[in-house]
Amino acid sequence: MKLADVREEIVSKLREAYATKEMLFPSENSELDSPPPAPPAPPAPPADSPPIPPATSPSRVDAPSKPPATVIPSPGTGDGPVLLLVGGSGCAKDMVCLASGLPGDYAGIALLIPSIPSFFAGRMLEALKASCALPALRMENGLVLAPGHVYVCLDLHAAVLLESTESGVVIRIRDDEGESPCDKVLSTAASLFGDRCIGCLLSGTGTEGVRGVRALESVRGQVLFMQRSGSLAPQLVTAAIESGVRGDELGLDMVGRRLVGA
Repeated sequence: MKLADVREEIVSKLREAYATKEMLFPSENSELDSPPPAPPAPPAPPADSPPIPPATSPSRVDAPSKPPATVIPSPGTGDGPVLLLVGGSGCAKDMVCLASGLPGDYAGIALLIPSIPSFFAGRMLEALKASCALPALRMENGLVLAPGHVYVCLDLHAAVLLESTESGVVIRIRDDEGESPCDKVLSTAASLFGDRCIGCLLSGTGTEGVRGVRALESVRGQVLFMQRSGSLAPQLVTAAIESGVRGDELGLDMVGRRLVGA
């Protein structure tokens, strides 16, 4: 690797760390970090109030037996779009911005797969819970996908994929440090949802997701690229374009409009 390439990658990672810190960590004086005020102490009883009688033990009453739990059928995935946002270094802020722009009545499913350390991905999930109009959940093994939800992958070194079952489309997480979750999620989504898929590659320094968006392209799903001129780390989009993947390269605002209008 050339010295210039090494220097460019280091600068990209430093920018990512700074941008992530600014977005995910509130200042020390923030109201979010301040402990809640202590509740006021109850007023003391008047001096001439009558004495409180001692508590008596109530007679034992057998609790009624619980009725059997009602089984709620798992929801289907509807017929709305399936958004797949993939990125690495520098993607956290853009992912939060795009997912937070989805309206509360959005009928699609949004899957966010950031190839960043789990700690930062977890802070990104917390930011989404505070700003997104849709419920934001962590991708967990066995979780059934439902329309109108945002799912965030926190397992950087696991194989994450989607599987069709009688209950619906289920998230599967398998321990496999040699496999990126990005490509597995994209490729299995392509096989299950076909042209309902919209895959978007954001900022990143690696190649995670390139094979996956190629799978989306093969089933006529939409492929979007974050405009490299406004990206903290354009290497991911460059790798996809140079590998022959065709897609629309757009600025962040235009990507957001395409996702909402899908």
